[in-house]
Amino acid sequence: KNANANQIIRKDGNNCFVEVLRNSFEIGRVLMKFVTYDLTRPSGDKFTNEIDIYLTFEQFFRLSYDILDSQSLIKAIQKDKQEATAKGSQYPQQRVIAQGGTSAESLAQKGKSRPDGMGESRILKIFAGNKLPIMFVAEKGAGEADSKGLIVPRYGRTPDSRVMMGLSADDAKELFLYTREEVRAFITAKRMMELMNPAIAPIPQASNSNNGYRPA
Repeated sequence: KNANANQIIRKDGNNCFVEVLRNSFEIGRVLMKFVTYDLTRPSGDKFTNEIDIYLTFEQFFRLSYDILDSQSLIKAIQKDKQEATAKGSQYPQQRVIAQGGTSAESLAQKGKSRPDGMGESRILKIFAGNKLPIMFVAEKGAGEADSKGLIVPRYGRTPDSRVMMGLSADDAKELFLYTREEVRAFITAKRMMELMNPAIAPIPQASNSNNGYRPA
């Protein structure tokens, strides 16, 4: 039974699941939570891995379009699989589709510093599976900020946690379509609230200079 009121949709795999949550909508994010669990463990301690992937609304719409509408991402990972097979490999390349994380400074402010003092990198990858057309791989581990402030991984091939979750074509359609409608409904409702309750802003002073401002 699901006890999370923020859950939009959940898809289950073999001792794992991915759920999409709406509790980050206010900051313009879609949260995809990837989890593995062990039913033999005590109640309240069944999760063995838990990785949160935050996508901006823009990223989520682009990803859903590339998977469902243009299918450009599906075609790309299928081509990767064909190329790997031609080379005699069972393992196609995993394409990074989302990358983010938390800096060491932010972790320290939250009282969640890592033992190694580094930031936390979180990455979502995709590839075509043998039994399922879409395989997601979520990873988290040591990371650090690059020159642009992006948290990049510094864990090599051994992240702290990894969750691999496969989706059938129907599961992918349901997950992305249903979530997309939820995001659209939120954006529409928020815009309607803004139109019904316009913020009171000071009227710009007249100026002879060309400052780019154009009255409505």
